[in-house]
Amino acid sequence: MAKHSRVRVIVLVAEENEEDKISESASESFRQGWHDAMSGNTISISQLWEGYE
Repeated sequence: MAKHSRVRVIVLVAEENEEDKISESASESFRQGWHDAMSGNTISISQLWEGYE
C-alpha cells in the first residue's frame, strides 16, 4: 500500500435526541484516529485479516 494513499471516512449520524452525545464521542474518536494515523501508530489492513483467511 502506498504511504500517502487516500482513505474514505464514513460518518453515521444518530437520531436528533442522541446527536449531542454521539457527536462528542465521534469527534473524540476521530481526533484519536487522526493522531494515531499521523504518528504512524497504525497496522496494515492485511494484518487485520491474518488468521481469518
